[in-house]
Amino acid sequence: GEEAVTALRHAANDPNVMVRVDAIESLGRLRARQSVIDLCEVLRRSPNSLVRVFAAESLGAIRDRRAVPRLQRALHDKDPLVRGYAAGSLADVGDRRSIPVLKRLLKNERSSMARVRMHSALYDFGVKESLRRIVDMLKSQQYRVRCAAAHILAGSADDSNRDLIIQALERALQKETIRGARSSIEGALASLRPQSRARKRKERNKQRRRKY
Repeated sequence: GEEAVTALRHAANDPNVMVRVDAIESLGRLRARQSVIDLCEVLRRSPNSLVRVFAAESLGAIRDRRAVPRLQRALHDKDPLVRGYAAGSLADVGDRRSIPVLKRLLKNERSSMARVRMHSALYDFGVKESLRRIVDMLKSQQYRVRCAAAHILAGSADDSNRDLIIQALERALQKETIRGARSSIEGALASLRPQSRARKRKERNKQRRRKY
């Protein structure tokens, strides 16, 4: 309700970082449009990069175009993860004017963590060639980037690209030596296999039946 959203908006400025993060995440989950200006301000001024990441992500979840200017500015944030999440949120909002902005920034973006999320955003916008760029990130020298790429690919799968993505993940798994990255790739593959998708559908059907 409105009272809960008001309390969360206040908590988004709490001195405790984790309280702020929890409140910001909750505002996004609730898609509280009345908090858009507050979250834009948090994204602009918070010195904590984790707080800025969550602010960017929640603005994407709310999907209000008022956030677009601030999210575009966040593409220049000093933290690559913030830049990447801002890109993803622009795709969530659906502001197609951001496509040329992202393409231009990618030419000079040095962080692989930012790049993989920018390519993910472009793919969500319908730039099909970006999928190959994400697949290439499975070969990154940074294992965290490989983990992110696996997670993004699993989330990007549909009937048109599922086989390609599964093949890419299987190849990456054969070569992967880092336990954390192997776990991420295995998790991505498990979510794409038929039995996993059937189980998810069954769970969704159960939830629907409970509602009625």
